[in-house]
Amino acid sequence: MDDKQILKDLVNGLKKNYGELLYPKKKDGKPINSFSKTPYVKFTEEKRCKLNIEIVKDWQKGINNNIKSLKDWEIFDQKNELKEEIFYKDKLGYEIICKTPGKKKWTKTGESAQRIFDFKPELNGNGVPGHVLSMSEFFYPFFNKSKSNELMVNILYVLFFRLAFMLDHVKDKNGKIRLKYSKNIEKYLIQNKIETELKIKGFKKLVSLPLIVYLHCVETFLMADDVYMFTHSNDWKKNKASRKVYDPSNAIKKKNYRQWPNGRINTALTFCNVIRCSLDGNISLMPELLEQMAIKRGMSQISKKEFIERLEIL
Repeated sequence: MDDKQILKDLVNGLKKNYGELLYPKKKDGKPINSFSKTPYVKFTEEKRCKLNIEIVKDWQKGINNNIKSLKDWEIFDQKNELKEEIFYKDKLGYEIICKTPGKKKWTKTGESAQRIFDFKPELNGNGVPGHVLSMSEFFYPFFNKSKSNELMVNILYVLFFRLAFMLDHVKDKNGKIRLKYSKNIEKYLIQNKIETELKIKGFKKLVSLPLIVYLHCVETFLMADDVYMFTHSNDWKKNKASRKVYDPSNAIKKKNYRQWPNGRINTALTFCNVIRCSLDGNISLMPELLEQMAIKRGMSQISKKEFIERLEIL
């Protein structure tokens, strides 16, 4: 199946099966014009809670009271003595290992309490030795003129939206919530590659990653973001099963509880926004995006109107 057919099927499937997300309406029939007010519970909330509960439990198992400084953490990391959990492994030779506890934002003296639920997702395999992708490395493919592929980028545009609302997440054979694409999509993602520039051991290196691996890297990045932000949200607080695993009431005052846009949804929709402002979108919009990222401390999700406008022309 070629790129055009894959994109056509993705767009049509999104419109047919998830109209409530794309074109939601109020009880009086008036349209809802904001993703922040979109009723996503039906599609996302249960899977989101279960995945974050799993991650919280894994993190709690990895607590190490002997790590009290950045130096301690680096020693444990070098000795491979951090707790490891494999979140992705394929027949292509790649795997993504999530280590706990993660590397924190340490103070100038190198001492700090371990930030709750932080973990370190590392990509290994085929010349990539335990690398944690940065935001610039995720975004590099959308600004590499020589390797620009508009159809592929448009496919990712739709898939990032689906990542935001966990539309491709299912229970695996172990009962865990994991990203799993349909056979046709998975085949396409395995066969096609995306090129990015990784900084490995101080040197920049162009690496071609299968799309399936790239998207699983994005997924673990979203997981790492979500497990900190979502666990301090109203949606987490009101869920009894979630609160039983971790009750954030003492950590954050009620008035400061974060709403659902923080975490994986906000971040994945920011990826959509980056594509909208990329070489395969409208590069003149980039200054506006950078301004919004500065104002919002790093993330700027695409608006519902902007997402639909681009989706309708794909």
